[in-house]
Amino acid sequence: MVVLFSAGCGLKVVNPEDEKNKGALAVDYSGGGVKLVATYTCKLDSMGNHFSALGKSEDEASKEVLARCKDRTAISFCQPEKIKCFKN
Repeated sequence: MVVLFSAGCGLKVVNPEDEKNKGALAVDYSGGGVKLVATYTCKLDSMGNHFSALGKSEDEASKEVLARCKDRTAISFCQPEKIKCFKN
C-alpha cells in the first residue's frame, strides 16, 4: 500500500514497508487548521507474514498494523505485544 504524505513543499510517496520513512510528515486537518505532524511506523511479524503501518500517533499506527494482521491471518496469531513502533 502506498500512502501520500506532504513533505516540505511537495508530496512524497511513502511506502510503509520501506525503512526510508525517516522524517516523513503527515498533514493534520483536525482542529480547524492545517499542520504537519510527525509520523510513526509500527511493524508486526506473524506466521511468516510481515505487516507495517504508518500513523500520526503510535497508537494509530499500532491499531492499523494489528488490523492488517487480523485481516490476513488467524486472529489468535496477531499478538499486540509483538508490535514494534518507532517515530519516523
